[in-house]
Amino acid sequence: FGTLTLAAPAFAQTCLVETYGKNVQCTANDVRIAAVTSTHNLDGTPIATCNIGDRISFVATAQLVVGSTSSRSNIGMYFAKDNQPGDGGKAGGGALTGSCFRDIIPPGHPSLNAFCTGPGTPFSFCTGNQAGTSTQTLGSSNYTELDNLNLAPTPDNCGDGNAGTTQTIDVLVQDVLCEPISLTNPKLRLPNCVSWQVPGSTTLCQSPSPTYPFQSTAVPGSPSKCNCGVLEVPIIVQRAAIDVSKVANPTTQSGTDGGPVNYTVVVTNKSNLGAVTVNQLCDDKYGNIATATTSPAQPACAAGSLCASPNNVAGSTCATSISCSLPATLANPNDTVTCTFTGQIPENSTITDTVTANAVDQQASPLSKTATATASAGDAPSTATLTKTFVGTTAGCATVRYQAKVHNSSGGDETLTLSAVGDNAFGSITSLHGDSHTNNSVVGTTCGVATGTPGSGTLSGSTGGGAFNQTLAVGGSDYSCQFDGVICSSPLTTITLPNGATCTGIQHSNALTATLAGDDGTGETVSQSGGSLTVFECFDATSQ
Repeated sequence: FGTLTLAAPAFAQTCLVETYGKNVQCTANDVRIAAVTSTHNLDGTPIATCNIGDRISFVATAQLVVGSTSSRSNIGMYFAKDNQPGDGGKAGGGALTGSCFRDIIPPGHPSLNAFCTGPGTPFSFCTGNQAGTSTQTLGSSNYTELDNLNLAPTPDNCGDGNAGTTQTIDVLVQDVLCEPISLTNPKLRLPNCVSWQVPGSTTLCQSPSPTYPFQSTAVPGSPSKCNCGVLEVPIIVQRAAIDVSKVANPTTQSGTDGGPVNYTVVVTNKSNLGAVTVNQLCDDKYGNIATATTSPAQPACAAGSLCASPNNVAGSTCATSISCSLPATLANPNDTVTCTFTGQIPENSTITDTVTANAVDQQASPLSKTATATASAGDAPSTATLTKTFVGTTAGCATVRYQAKVHNSSGGDETLTLSAVGDNAFGSITSLHGDSHTNNSVVGTTCGVATGTPGSGTLSGSTGGGAFNQTLAVGGSDYSCQFDGVICSSPLTTITLPNGATCTGIQHSNALTATLAGDDGTGETVSQSGGSLTVFECFDATSQ
């Protein structure tokens, strides 16, 4: 059933403090409305729902409890019309101040038809003066009058309560705002206060029939004689709403140059009023995640603060791997749509970004909700990778060990005297000269070194071939020595080996020379043959 509303706005009434005319402390707590057990429209039909933000009027069936050991009189009730924050306790608010609807407990069970002044006035069920079709009545299941102020013809008639009793009362609540207890509790929130007096110390409270309106004499007997709270009324507040959650994975990037971070956004229909349609997802750091094509068009998402040119303009994005299909109609409560995207976060930073989901309800009224997620990245380590590869051998040197021999090949008994040996390429081979990277250098020798004496340079571990002069007899021993000669080439060339193969290397030709004299003392020339040599040195280079 729908909500029956007033034909015209109800007259705004004051709440407890303004009605009483002074501040209250509400510490006695002797009387309270313990619960509202059912609700009805003013025409008597049940009321189960209201639309958020509407103003509604209804009759509440409530449990009124007198918890004190003494009876209480002239009970007044105050219901906040504008859903004022707070509960009237120490923090104030609620039905203490602001705009309220006020009630007393009337005698008997007056019908809501008594409020009618003519057809349709002030309620749609009215058919005439004090006549209508409402089946709803007001009053108490156990009306109590304790004040002996029966002053004819109008005695005290504001209802009271005996000690330790509970009354079931039907009380009028008029023109209050339809708002829920919370987003998770959809029941109607109704701040209220109750006031009372002590029998024997009461003020005469007389309310005129047939409607028995609230009387200003039904106020607290003292500043402490009141009790305030918030009623949870069994009227479900219908509202369109969405909820949004956002999760970052990973939440911490360690030892890397920032992101990427994968984000998951879930939009949920939290409405109890029907379907909602999600049209847009905007992120304050990454810009436009998804925007549906609608008429009129959705406003462009603001540029993401982490986006660089050309993506740092409204409607653009620097997110990647976006998966988000909009519009998405969520037909039923708790239906969801999931969107995912990847965003890069800077090195050595903590980023909390906010996503905003924009949607509409079935009446095209806008809905919006935000959610945040936080991710961080440490300082990336400073590293370098060195790479070295082999291209080829372009120049090279080799140290070659040569054996030098001089043999007396004369006929008869001709004796030769050897006074020196040398080489046409290396020059002197009896002394060290040059170095290991200079062509035609000699870096070690036993030539010209006395027998039993260590050689020079790289041949210091060998013994000398013999000092000069050396006598060479026909058929006698040869003169033999070694030297280490350095051969170099830059660039290396392709050489052909004696077996016909080729390689990259050095081909070096040289010839041994000797200074010889015959034994006839006439200075004859000693004919020399042989002593030539070609060395082929190949460079076989590999890398690893």
